[in-house]
Amino acid sequence: MIGAWKVCNLPRCTHHVFLSHCAEDRVRLVQGVYGDLERRGISPWFDRHHYPAGQGAFEALREQILRCRHVTYFVTARFLGQGRGWNSIENAYSNLLQESLRFESLELCHFQLPLFFVPKNHAILRRSAWEPIAHRGRFYPSGRIDSGAVKWAAREISEFIRREEIRGADLATQVSADPGFERWLRLEPNLMRRIMCADPPPVP
Repeated sequence: MIGAWKVCNLPRCTHHVFLSHCAEDRVRLVQGVYGDLERRGISPWFDRHHYPAGQGAFEALREQILRCRHVTYFVTARFLGQGRGWNSIENAYSNLLQESLRFESLELCHFQLPLFFVPKNHAILRRSAWEPIAHRGRFYPSGRIDSGAVKWAAREISEFIRREEIRGADLATQVSADPGFERWLRLEPNLMRRIMCADPPPVP
């Protein structure tokens, strides 16, 4: 159950970004973004290549999300229109992780990056679980999937990752002298590595 899951410890990250999408967008959008990110030196988690064998679906999703530094949602009209619910489960796990990465008033890691390929006033978006995190994301100017969508998405993801790497280095300096944070760090030895975006190695 999603509600019963808690982040007990933070493993080292194996991928820069988890690509949350619906199957209908895989070929026309996400596969291209995956390839573009790899060419940029970014390690994306993609279910066609990295889904672990021998685990239940819920366990696999939450463990893989936990091992990714960030998650990107590809919010398209098809994404909003399909009712399978896997993206909402990924969102729930991601929200739990995001909440666990807070220290006092500081968000230690901006974990989620929603990319929207629908207009801001899209009727379903305004009534969905994705509307509350719309302020965190970017909206593709054309509001649809076209020839420029893949390059735009890859660029947005790579720029977001680089911004977090810069922010993480500054944030680590800010919190490291706090006694309360030091106590937390003793319990979570990988926390500082996540804040500083040390795993996988920063993008060159």
